[in-house]
Amino acid sequence: MSAALTEEERLLLQAAQDHFALNLSTLASIAWLVYDIVLTLPQEFQLVWSCRRWLWFIGLGPSISNATGELLFMTRIYAAYGRSRRMFMFLLFLWLAEGVTGWVATILNIKATGIIDRPLNYPLPGCTEDQTPSNFVHLDLLSWTVDSAVAVCLCVLILGFFIRSTDFRVSSRASGGLRLSELRKLAPVMLLFVRDGMSYFILWLIASYAIAVSPLFVYHTAAHVSPSPSQSSRLYLNLRGSVADGDSMLTYPLRSEDDLGVEFRAPTTQLSATTATRTAYVDDSTSAGIAAVDV
Repeated sequence: MSAALTEEERLLLQAAQDHFALNLSTLASIAWLVYDIVLTLPQEFQLVWSCRRWLWFIGLGPSISNATGELLFMTRIYAAYGRSRRMFMFLLFLWLAEGVTGWVATILNIKATGIIDRPLNYPLPGCTEDQTPSNFVHLDLLSWTVDSAVAVCLCVLILGFFIRSTDFRVSSRASGGLRLSELRKLAPVMLLFVRDGMSYFILWLIASYAIAVSPLFVYHTAAHVSPSPSQSSRLYLNLRGSVADGDSMLTYPLRSEDDLGVEFRAPTTQLSATTATRTAYVDDSTSAGIAAVDV
């Protein structure tokens, strides 16, 4: 018995040492890769990442990111509205309108942007581009207007689904003034849908305002990129978490009859006129009661 226990301890210690060696090897590989990237980064900037290619990357990157985030969010709205064909066509129109206007404005701006060579002894590294041509400013305004309109439409669809939801109407009538804490237990998925949608809309509205008032193109890129990936990932993770916690949500205790305003009554039965009923009363000296017997 002791020999078997000693052998198991030896195997466990060997497994721990193997995992430790594997972690050290992985860490060394990552450190070597990062060190090599840092060493070759100046050559990569000079030979690969030219200024014109970098403009395409930072210009189309946010547009693709926004399109992906919007598609994920619209898919959720489409499922919430029962996969209606009309809703599908409407959401597809919104997605194409936002994507086409954004991509066209970005491509035209990149093609019209001129690269200025860095002067000698200029303290800042990298390239310098000139400002957006004046004849393309209206394209930027059109793109921002369409994006804002699409965000407002999605927000209205979310609120409409929340108000018209059958579960919400039933819960409101049953509780007589539904509170947010009760709604979280009675309709968790619906509340999650509304919360994620409103947070997405608010963040996008803040980003759009920052883009409209800031003249910095780099700040525009950050404001475009940050809301969509963040909210898209939270959208997916929150939905998966809601599904995983479904069993615990279903254990929400039912409320009493007085709280719900429900009154249970025994059904009344009417006897047919053709039914002959005779009641016999039998006195039982050993029991203090009356028994009714129907024949």
